[in-house]
Amino acid sequence: MSQLVHTGIFVLTLCLSVSALCNSSVQCSLNGDCSANSLCQCDDGWTGDSCDILNLAVGNSSYGYHNTTHGNGASWGGRAIFDNSTQLWHLFAAEMALGCDLNHYGSNSQIIRAVSRDPWGPFTKVEVVIHAFAHNPTVQRLRDGRYLLAYIGSPAQPVNCSNTSTSATSATSDTARAKGSAQRGVLTSNTMFALASRIEGPWRQFPINFTNVSGSTVLDCSQTNPSPVILDNGTVVLAITAGFCHNHIEQVAIAVAPSLAGPFRLLQLQPILKHPSLCLSNQQFEDPFLYRTRRGWHLLLHGMCPTGVLNAKYAYSEDLVSWHLADNPPYSYEVAFTDRSPIVYARMERPQLSLSEDGTPLVLFNGVKGFEHSYTLARQVIGT
Repeated sequence: MSQLVHTGIFVLTLCLSVSALCNSSVQCSLNGDCSANSLCQCDDGWTGDSCDILNLAVGNSSYGYHNTTHGNGASWGGRAIFDNSTQLWHLFAAEMALGCDLNHYGSNSQIIRAVSRDPWGPFTKVEVVIHAFAHNPTVQRLRDGRYLLAYIGSPAQPVNCSNTSTSATSATSDTARAKGSAQRGVLTSNTMFALASRIEGPWRQFPINFTNVSGSTVLDCSQTNPSPVILDNGTVVLAITAGFCHNHIEQVAIAVAPSLAGPFRLLQLQPILKHPSLCLSNQQFEDPFLYRTRRGWHLLLHGMCPTGVLNAKYAYSEDLVSWHLADNPPYSYEVAFTDRSPIVYARMERPQLSLSEDGTPLVLFNGVKGFEHSYTLARQVIGT
């Protein structure tokens, strides 16, 4: 019996060892090198046998942005970048105006700018950048020194949640806000860009236009959640979700354009990620955050299958066409803190990273909701 147990342990150990072997950086999730002994050597910020898990520090619960301007209001994700002229980190985040909770994001979400000396915060609000409705912002500094915001937005009348007669909810989905209109084969959506020469603004807003989406039977409507990468030659690569009009099925696509002015065309007429085998929700993936390193392309996502709970996703590609979905979630919904007991968040969405010049992750941002208010959580990435 003892020999049988030892044999079983040996076989199990051998199987685990073989499963961790690599032959290229693809088996290391494009986040590390495959060493001479066929084991992944992860880049800074990543850990795990396949380098597909972010190496996150334990931080203070005050980090991120909590939106205490109007009492117990909500914030729902964003991204921070460093500005040389002010020597500060500037967070552009979604905030629910007038003290409203997340249920009112469809009418009350606005984009704010907040600042901190540290990339993880805590961040202090400075101004409202784009009034409601404006949601899901991501910001970056362009090579010419200008600043680019990508988001979804359309005019809306926010409600005042300090008024007790306000209805319990006025939420409108991201995709309902992004229906857009078609003219001469070009779809003008409520998916937006905004440009500014200074991080303080003013911001010039203009819509993101799509030209070949009608050729797809699954991605032809409700383009939303834009995440752009600008190449050296000015070409813009854009990750989006689309397809909500088809039985509420949201999927991820990649579009390209010669410049920010567009129009954008889908690189493929099919979603870049396969349909999950088990899915209780019609939605499949949302909130893509796209970035590029010397090894290839990377996506952080919020997964919706089998449900949207405890479902962080990471995908990677060498060519923008063939994508691999990592086996492990890139981060945990259970977060430890230095100043309080751990929290397991019921919702953790809108993943974005602040990155170094070479694509090394510095800080992970999420919109989170636990038993307390919804806010923008920031976690430092170790090894940076």
